[in-house]
Amino acid sequence: MSAGAGHDAIRLLLGGYLLGGLDEQDVQTVDGHLRTCAECREELDHLGVVPGLLQRLPHNLRSAPLAPPSPVHLETLLRQVRAGRRARQRRARLQWLAAAATVLVLMVGGVVFYVTRGSPTPAPAPSTTVQAAGRTVDFTSTVGCSGEAVLIGRQWGTSVAVRLKSLPPGGPYILEVVDRNGRAEQAATWGQTSSGGATVTGASSIPLATVGAIKVTDRTGKILAEAAVT
Repeated sequence: MSAGAGHDAIRLLLGGYLLGGLDEQDVQTVDGHLRTCAECREELDHLGVVPGLLQRLPHNLRSAPLAPPSPVHLETLLRQVRAGRRARQRRARLQWLAAAATVLVLMVGGVVFYVTRGSPTPAPAPSTTVQAAGRTVDFTSTVGCSGEAVLIGRQWGTSVAVRLKSLPPGGPYILEVVDRNGRAEQAATWGQTSSGGATVTGASSIPLATVGAIKVTDRTGKILAEAAVT
């Protein structure tokens, strides 16, 4: 083959070049072309596994004389190699895009979660103003504590602010909201204080209209204070 052979003609020689089946002139022609053609260098890199694969063949097959492949057959093989490489690259791009889309969805979801959940509507502090706007109930107790609860209806349920005095030692203490069917939800929990008193704000998904009672219990479930909501 002449030194001025075209790109496509030289590409047909890459298989023979790799396996050492070209004469000296063709080797020099391919060498010169590879110095300036990145596409053929990349293709040669992908074909570089072929000699190693051939060495894995049984000895009798490696020793058997083989007819030189026709240019048409070799071109078909090269097209298949290129098609496989393009398919792998396309799959890698699609996987990257899918991963990027997942990250984007998670980021957007995190922002929405932060906006809707990260900054919840402040629960009411137990003050005179809040009491006037909500429903106030007094606790009764069999263990000597006293206090009151202020309930305010919200779109999502009920906020509860409690003030308690003379809680028995121990803890943790649990604030529960109970609906009129007896279903209870934990609204808050806290530990023992040095004064025995507590000012706590909690929340429940139970609508205010269906709240039947507010309870304060210890960790064993014993009721320390209770207020009926009518």
